[in-house]
Amino acid sequence: MSSRMLDLRDFEMSELDRNPPRDLPYHAPHSRLVSGPSSEMTNEEGTDSEDMETPVPTKTATHPPPNIATPVLTKPIIHLFLKIRVRPTGTICELETTDSVLIGKLIKDVCQKSGLNQPADHYYLMYNGQELNVNSTVGESGLINSINSTDENYPELRLKFLHLLNQSPHLATNIILTTPEELVYRELFEIPYSPTQEQILPKILEPLIKTIDRNKSQSPKISSNLVSMPVFTKQVIDDLPTLHITLPLKPNEFDSNAFMQCLAADLAIDRNDMFLMSIQEGSTKYKIKFKADISLNPEKMKQIAARVNMIALPSSKSTAFIAQQKSLDNIEEIPKIEANLDGISEIAHLSSSKTLAYDDINALLSLMQRPAIVDPPIWEYLIQKSRKISIGILHAFQTSEIEYVIESMSLVHNEEVYHKYSKCTVDGEEKILFHGTKLHNLNNIFGTNFKTFYTANPDHIHITDSGWYGQGVYFSSSPKYCATYAGSTPNGIMYLICSLIKLGEVYHVKDMSYQGKPMRTDSDTHYVKVNHSGHPINAEHSFFEEFVIKQSEQILPLYIIGLRQVQRFVLWRDAKITNSENSNVFTQMKGRYSFNIYGSETTSEALAVLKLKLADPSMQCVVVTNGADNGKHFAQECRKIRVTVPIIVFCSNVHFHQQWATEISGSGQPPIQVTGGSNSVFTFISANFPS
Repeated sequence: MSSRMLDLRDFEMSELDRNPPRDLPYHAPHSRLVSGPSSEMTNEEGTDSEDMETPVPTKTATHPPPNIATPVLTKPIIHLFLKIRVRPTGTICELETTDSVLIGKLIKDVCQKSGLNQPADHYYLMYNGQELNVNSTVGESGLINSINSTDENYPELRLKFLHLLNQSPHLATNIILTTPEELVYRELFEIPYSPTQEQILPKILEPLIKTIDRNKSQSPKISSNLVSMPVFTKQVIDDLPTLHITLPLKPNEFDSNAFMQCLAADLAIDRNDMFLMSIQEGSTKYKIKFKADISLNPEKMKQIAARVNMIALPSSKSTAFIAQQKSLDNIEEIPKIEANLDGISEIAHLSSSKTLAYDDINALLSLMQRPAIVDPPIWEYLIQKSRKISIGILHAFQTSEIEYVIESMSLVHNEEVYHKYSKCTVDGEEKILFHGTKLHNLNNIFGTNFKTFYTANPDHIHITDSGWYGQGVYFSSSPKYCATYAGSTPNGIMYLICSLIKLGEVYHVKDMSYQGKPMRTDSDTHYVKVNHSGHPINAEHSFFEEFVIKQSEQILPLYIIGLRQVQRFVLWRDAKITNSENSNVFTQMKGRYSFNIYGSETTSEALAVLKLKLADPSMQCVVVTNGADNGKHFAQECRKIRVTVPIIVFCSNVHFHQQWATEISGSGQPPIQVTGGSNSVFTFISANFPS
C-alpha cells in the first residue's frame, strides 16, 4: 500500500460486473470517521440504527508484581546490502542499509548516492510490481527478498509521473504510460486545498468563455459554461463531413453568430444544425460540422454540397453580410468567400458502420465545439490540463478488461456553483471524486448541481435506486467503478463528472441499514467499502469506495470526460519509451488511430496489461516491441497469452532480430514482423485493425 491512497492496481480483482447496481468507488478517507453499526447489530430489536454505535472493546490493564523489573525486548537490527535500479540514469545503485530504515529515507539515500538532481519526493520506489509505502520500513516492504534477485527483479527507483510529464511531452498526448505508481488526482490535476476562484476558474479563460457562450450552437444545451479541451486520440466526430469557410474579414470586424445565421440560410438549414468547431485568425477560417441526422444522411449532404457552391455568389446572404461589414455598395468588389466541403465520400461508410446514436454524436459535437480564437497561452494551458486529466482517467482503466478511449473533455466554468461551494460551511477534507452517468442526465445535473439526483428526491426522478447507503448523491474515488455504475455499453458514450467534494463529518457505513433512509443528522458524508457489485465488505484490501454526499453545496464539478468502449489497442514495449527518440512516431500514430497506445518500460508491466485485457476473447491488440531488453523472451510470453497476437519488432538491427523472430514463427505461430522503419509499423497496425 502506498502512503498516498490505494489504487486498483492493488487489487487482484478481475473486471467489474457488466451490470452493477449503481454508480461509484474506493480509497479510505482521511476525514473524521464516525464508526457505523455492524451488520450483526442492525435493528434486531427495533432499535433505530442511527442511535446504535459499535461497542468499543475494553481491556483490563495488567501490571507486573512490584519491584520486579519488566524485561525490555529489543529486535535485532538486520544489515542489508541492496541493489536498486535507478531508471532515470539506467544505472544500478548499491548501498548498505538496515531493515528498520523507512522507504522514504532509503529513497533519499539512493537519490543522493546516484547524483539525481530532483528532490527525493519526486521519486518512488517500486518492487515486485508495487509502489512501496514511504512510511513502511525496509523490513516491512519485503525488500529483503530482493537480495538474491536477478537483475530484472531488482527494486527500481522511478520519477513520479507528474514530474515525468514535464520532460516527456509525448506522454499522455501520444501514449499512455503503464505504471504501478498510485496517482493522486489532487496532485495530478493541480487542485489545492481550499482553492481560490482563480485556481478553479482562471481569469485567463474568461474572454474565451464569453466568446464561446456567444457563438456556440445551443443544441443540445448544458446549463453550464464549458470549455472543450484537446483530445489526443482520433475521435468519432473527426470522420464526419466538414465545411471549411474562409472569410475576407478579420475576427474582430464582425459578429460571428450573425454570419452563421446567414450561412445557415444559404444552406437551407437551421443555425443550430451546425457546430462551429474552431476559428483561426488571419482571414477568418471556420471549421464547421453538422448534426448527425444531416452528416450521416447522404441525400441531405448532397443538397448541402450543391448549396456550398453558391455561397460565394453575389445573391447569397453570406456575400451580402460581407458587403455590409465592408460598407461596399458594389457587390462585385467584395472578395469572395472560400468554401470547401470534405468527407462527403465517407458518408455511406459512416452510415453503415455507425455504432453511436445520433444524440451521442450531437452531444460530442456540442461538447467539443470551440467557436472562438484561442490565444497561444490559453491553448497551452488547455493542452497541459488535458494531458493530466487524460492520464489520470486512462491510468485507472489500464487494469480493466474493458477498454475505453476519451471522446470528449470539457472544463466546467460556473461561478454561481463555485461561490455556493466556497461559502459552504462543511469542514473537513476535500477530495476529488467521480460520478458516472449518461447523456440524458447531463443537463439536469448541471442545471441543479446534482439536486435532482438526490436519492431523497420526492419525485424519484433521475435516480437508479432508493440509495443503498443513505439518501444523497453518490460518488466514487474510482473512475473504473463509476463506469460500471453508469452502465457503459459499446454503443454509447459514458460520462465521468470529476468534482471536488467537501466531505465534512464522515460516517462509516458497514451494512445496508440506511437503504432508502435519510443520512445521519450528525454526518455530511456516508462512506462505505464495497465489492465489485456494490455490496458492503469489511476489508483492508481489494475494495472500492462509495461516498454519499448530503448537500449540493458540497459539490464543485470540475471536468466532464466522455468515454467510449473500444475493442482494440496497441501495446508498445520499450525501456526507453519515455525518451523523446520515438516521439514523432507516437505523434503520427495518435493522429491516425482512434484507440489507445499503451507504452511499457518493462516486460512485466507490458505482460500484465496484455494478460488482463486479452482475457476478453473479442479484444484485439497489436504488440510493438524493441528487439533489445530480451525482446525474444517478451515475444514468447506474449504468444503464451494469445498465440495469434500480432507482433512487430521495431529495431535498428533488423537482421539479428529477424533470426529469433523467424524461429518463433516457425513453430506454427503467425509470423513476427521485424522492421527498422516507422511506416512499416503503421502499415502493420492498419492491416491488423482494418477500419
